[in-house]
Amino acid sequence: MALEFLARFPDQTVSSLPVYVLQEPDVFPDSSAVLGTVARRIGLSGRPTETRIDDDWTTYLEGLFDLRIHRRSGGVMIRHTERYHFQGERPFQLSDDEAERVARGFLERSELVPLDEAVSLRVTHLRTGGREVDGGEVEETLIDAGVVYGRVFKEVPVYGPGGTAMVNIDAEGEIAGCRAVWRPVVETVGEVEILRPDRAYEVMERIAGGIRGDVRVTKASFGYFEQGIADRQRFLQPAYIMAYVVQDDEVAHKAAEVVAASERVFEPFLSEKRHPATPQRPR
Repeated sequence: MALEFLARFPDQTVSSLPVYVLQEPDVFPDSSAVLGTVARRIGLSGRPTETRIDDDWTTYLEGLFDLRIHRRSGGVMIRHTERYHFQGERPFQLSDDEAERVARGFLERSELVPLDEAVSLRVTHLRTGGREVDGGEVEETLIDAGVVYGRVFKEVPVYGPGGTAMVNIDAEGEIAGCRAVWRPVVETVGEVEILRPDRAYEVMERIAGGIRGDVRVTKASFGYFEQGIADRQRFLQPAYIMAYVVQDDEVAHKAAEVVAASERVFEPFLSEKRHPATPQRPR
């Protein structure tokens, strides 16, 4: 076993940070009303042709739009059933700047996230490609642009599977879909003293000592941590977040560890978001 830190935490300039209470998600029938409001904001009538309750989701259907809200997180998903991940008749030629402009306009209309907290992180592209029957390469075709936003709350970055939004735009410059996990803050519940990152390094050393393979920490971040779309969360708290890779011969997997940045913890963090092991070339 070997532990290597390819990334370490930045020097901290804050000695304390507030902890915030997060708004509880709406459940049915209020969740249906929330989706109706979002529908009207994006130009629909707000009168669904069908409303469904499936496990943790409330689904609103109107025309070609499918809107959903998750009861644990309040996360919202929107899809246009004929545009989302479908290749259009014309090639995708929008620039990243044009895609970001369309995406920001959609977020402004829909009010899914506060724009003063939203920072554009990157623009991704869904591509299609393959091979000819004779083995020749087929040119990749862009299908859409996915503009990804991260959250910065009171000048502190928010990390994790939550605090994110992605807006998908098709070749016509139309909205194909959106996914947002962005829990509203209700009030401050207290102030906590920020600990040095030594505790996080110690946690990583214990993890590396208890597993088979070499461990490389590839990213180390400090800020607030927001859980994912399937998670319930009541408080926004500061944390140290480490992404790492475990390499065991030709098999590798990625994981993340979240360590509280204060002695006082208002609720436990859901840690260790793992991905399935996948074969990798020897390094």
